[in-house]
Parts: sequence; C-alpha cells; structure tokens
Amino acid sequence: MERGIRLIYFIYGSIEKEIDLQKNINSIIKKNPNIKVQYFDANNGEEQDFMNSVSFNSIFGGKQLLILKRAETIKQGLKFFTELKKFNLSNKEIIIDYLVNDKKAIDNKIVKLFDNDKVIEIENDKKNTRVKKYIMENINCTEKEAEKIYEMKNYDIYSLISEMEKLSLYFYDIEFNMEEAMKIISISFEYQVYDYVENLIFGKKNSKIEIIEYLKEKKTWMLFIYSVANALRVYIKLKLYEKNYGIRYTMNYNDFQRNIHPKIKDYFKEIYHPYALFKKQENVNFLKIENLINNLNYTLVAEANLKSGITSDRESIEILINKWEA
Repeated sequence: MERGIRLIYFIYGSIEKEIDLQKNINSIIKKNPNIKVQYFDANNGEEQDFMNSVSFNSIFGGKQLLILKRAETIKQGLKFFTELKKFNLSNKEIIIDYLVNDKKAIDNKIVKLFDNDKVIEIENDKKNTRVKKYIMENINCTEKEAEKIYEMKNYDIYSLISEMEKLSLYFYDIEFNMEEAMKIISISFEYQVYDYVENLIFGKKNSKIEIIEYLKEKKTWMLFIYSVANALRVYIKLKLYEKNYGIRYTMNYNDFQRNIHPKIKDYFKEIYHPYALFKKQENVNFLKIENLINNLNYTLVAEANLKSGITSDRESIEILINKWEA
C-alpha cells in the first residue's frame, strides 16, 4: 500500500466539536462543489465500509469526502488508525469525528498518528462560550440572545446546528430580531410550554392567567401536565441530592461539570446536556422541597382526573393552578 498525500482532519473532544466538524465539512464542499460526500457511523459497525472506501481508488471516481462519525466506538482504535495511515489518500479528503469529554481519556498514540495532518482538539466548553460565539457569528446577535436560542434548543448541539442554517439564511442581509427568530425556530411551541412551566414553578406574576389562555388556544393540556410533572421531579431530585453530593447553587459550571455531573447524571436521564442540568440547579435554592412534593401530588391528581374524564381539560389545569404552592 503506497503512502500517498494525506488529507485527514482528526476532530476530537467534547460534544461542541460538532460545530467545527460542520464548519470543515462546509468548507471542503464549498471549495470542491462536485465532491462526492459519504458518511460512515462506527457506532453502527460501518468502520470497515469506511476503510474499504478509503482503500479503493478509481481514475474515474472523482474527488471524495469520507466522514467517519463516532470513531471513539471502534475497538482497537490505534490499530485501525495505523492501518488507515498506510493507504494512498490521493483525491480523498478524510474527516474523523471522535467524541471524548476528557482528553486524558483518549490514547495519546492515536492523536500522535495525525501529527502531520489537521488535528482539531475541542475542550469542554465552560458556560457554552464556544457555542454562543458560533451563534453570534452566524446571525450577529447579542450574547444574551445567543444563550436564549441555545436554551430554546434544549442545549442540543445537533438541533442547534440545523436551526442555525435557517436563521443565518433568514438574517443574511437584515438586522437580527429575536421576535422574528422565535417565529422561525422549529421548537418555539415546545419552548413556550417549557417557559410557562418554569414560570409556574417559580411563582412568576400573571403566569397563571397566561397559561390558561395559552393552553385554551393551543389545546395542549396534557403536554403541559406531563411537562410540569417532569420538571418537578427534576427539582425534587436536585433538592434531595443537594447535601449527599455537595451541590451548591453558587458553584460555577466548571466545578459542576467536573465534580458533580458524573455522580448524578444517571438519575437525570431526561436531561442530556450537563449545562441544562447546571442551569436547573442554579435556581433550586429558591424552592422548598415540601412545596415541590405537594405540587407534584396535585399534578398527578390532575393528570388522573383528566385521563379518567372526572374533570375537563381546562378544569384539571385550573384546579391544579389554584392549589399550586409557590
């Protein structure tokens, strides 16, 4: 096997690497409009298909961009990548996507294999600085607006990247406007429910009347009840684990991500991103465990009454809101 020109991008690090992954894919495609793009997912056992495509060269094939996703799941990764480096990569661009939250967890020999290639290391993003910068650069919004948009996407980087394509096109030659952005963002409906749930839990003024009017218009009574119950369970668990795991509402994100999240993440399957859970625990000090438990009981009764037809949709929510303890 001839050692050919190497055009390998090895992108590794935390989940925020998806931003750099997409940037490099877009850059390569822009420079090579007719390039053939193929994706392979190592988590689905497609690494051998990837290797077969790398090894096959055709004078009629044209230029190729081969992207190997979730390469961290490959067994004997060092051996696999060592073999990859032996192939002639002429007329090919290779991108390897490797998720690792702590760079100490990756075999340094793997990284060194790509010393002569383009290696991009993405460290854990403290307070989403990298993500917010990415949003701000694309649509020229403020940092506060960028944080709001990421929150509306439930801190899901994959969903955010997809959303940014729409937003950047819309605001390409006009000034950014948050109200207009809200109309474009695909989950603004779910986010509105989330927003009302948080307002109810923290006793925001006028939220009870607004909730009834909103649910009356959208007919999402059951979604609201499910959302309330889920949010209450999260806050109850955070309150219960405060002392056991040393959770402090004054701690910074870096401390939380490094020292707390690994210990409690298995108890919070409903929240994927550590930053989303961190934002929850920031406010948990303002809540009383007794009120949370009572409100969860009221919510479960409202759900049972609604499902059984004892009370109507609207009656169930009105009774719940009137009993609510803030």
